[in-house]
Amino acid sequence: MIAKPNAMSLFSKFAIDPIPVVSFRQRFAESLCRLLNTRRTYGDFLPDFGVADLSDIPDGQALRACLAREISEVLTHYEHRFTPLAVEAEQAPSGFRFRVDGRFLSHSPREPVASHLVTFWLTHDTSRGFAAAKA
Repeated sequence: MIAKPNAMSLFSKFAIDPIPVVSFRQRFAESLCRLLNTRRTYGDFLPDFGVADLSDIPDGQALRACLAREISEVLTHYEHRFTPLAVEAEQAPSGFRFRVDGRFLSHSPREPVASHLVTFWLTHDTSRGFAAAKA
């Protein structure tokens, strides 16, 4: 059977909305935010999973430095596709903004192992937690 050039595929006939195209970097940042928004004592399955309780640290420089250190430690321990090189923090209107520089390791058929330098941004609102910045 020869397919007609303008024929619609079976699955596209039943599609309600097109699947949004999201970059790998954006999906990675959102996944990291879910990890960073998990408190370390959340479950017994991995006692060191997530971020330590930082509620006793006063706001300001100390909290910003602790959050940057936690981001780096979580990336090093739980995300083997990414190697953090630097985590820098700056003050934002409702909390903090973090610039994360590092290397992604990609495994593709064209490049068996390739390392790519990337930068992504995370925001931390004191009332809502971490979110991936759409930069």
